[in-house]
Amino acid sequence: MNNAETVLDVKDLKVALKFGEIFKAVVRGVDFSLKEGEILGILGESGSGKSVTVKSLLGLMPENIISREGKAIFEGHDLLLYSPKKLKKIRGKSIGFVFQNSNITMNHFMSVNGHFKEMYRVHKLPYKKENVLSLLEEVGIKDPKVLIEMYPHQLSGGLSQRVGIALALCHNPKIIIADEPTSSIDASLRTKILELFRQINKKHGTAIILITHDFEVAQKYCDNVAIMYGGVFFEYGETQMIFNQPLTPYTASLKKCAESLYNSDKVLYQLKGYSPSPLAFENNCPFAERCNKKIFKCNEVMPKKTVSKNRMFRCWNPLDIEKRACNDEI
Repeated sequence: MNNAETVLDVKDLKVALKFGEIFKAVVRGVDFSLKEGEILGILGESGSGKSVTVKSLLGLMPENIISREGKAIFEGHDLLLYSPKKLKKIRGKSIGFVFQNSNITMNHFMSVNGHFKEMYRVHKLPYKKENVLSLLEEVGIKDPKVLIEMYPHQLSGGLSQRVGIALALCHNPKIIIADEPTSSIDASLRTKILELFRQINKKHGTAIILITHDFEVAQKYCDNVAIMYGGVFFEYGETQMIFNQPLTPYTASLKKCAESLYNSDKVLYQLKGYSPSPLAFENNCPFAERCNKKIFKCNEVMPKKTVSKNRMFRCWNPLDIEKRACNDEI
């Protein structure tokens, strides 16, 4: 994995969205790189900026309500400089996207087959029904010849997600971005869908960005993870390293929540307070109000990005500070 090619390199990504007549920062300077064959998880509570981060890279939000800064290098070019027309050529071909609820994003007047024909038409590639049937079989659809003639309203949540994954796989993309792909389906199907992503990753070497708020999912399926809160990454690095020894109180709190949820012997732990609205963002630590480890500086200044043992974190009062050997401050 260390020698794998970097397929996406994001530097200091800042995204502002329009609220009324003003733009407010929603993503406030995030950095990450994605290597070939890697599964990267972006984990955090609702409203932390996870979906905006990835949708902003592919132009999936209206141009009149979004402002972007930074760099997102893919195949030697900056995605943030691409026109909407050029991004449309990238989406679905080089970078596939699986939405939180594929059924809602499909055209309900168009059959499943029609969606695949449209995908081939947009990218000016020859449509072959046998290839589509094979793809539907690969994502676990037992009778693709019947399903391909069905319409979105006839599909269950699980089937819709499988069709969405097949559409994302259509042109063998280098990257698949999955935005909370299991949150709208039955819990019994969650593992099957996640295992499908892992199979795709192993079979095709496809790099995957998995957006989730589920600690257990990130721990089980992701090679690396970014912990996001208040529009910034609080920690970023190798998954087991971060989960086994979190350096920020926020990551430690998420871990405690997850452990209490999945361990019936423990009292359910609840993190006090709520995620801040982007309208309330200031230049301090966004977790300060909820943190029992905060010091005076936390209320005044946003923590700097600090690199320690091949991981990045933001915190003025990190955990296990006596064991930490900082290499650099960014």
